[in-house]
Amino acid sequence: MNKEDFCFPRDFFYINKDILKNQFEIQKALTIIALILWTIQGFLCMVGYYITLPFILLHKLCENRCYY
Repeated sequence: MNKEDFCFPRDFFYINKDILKNQFEIQKALTIIALILWTIQGFLCMVGYYITLPFILLHKLCENRCYY
């Protein structure tokens, strides 16, 4: 598996801070709710990714051996 293919936990929680600051000044409550939902979504995607990662690695290993 290449280093570019692997996702780190920080990849699931990336937020552009400049946009967040601008939106927070405009709508505080909606921005807080969106930030909470973004964090929950990032956590669920991260857990799903790391649960399925062994199957992805096994599939790539088997595929490489088949075409060797």
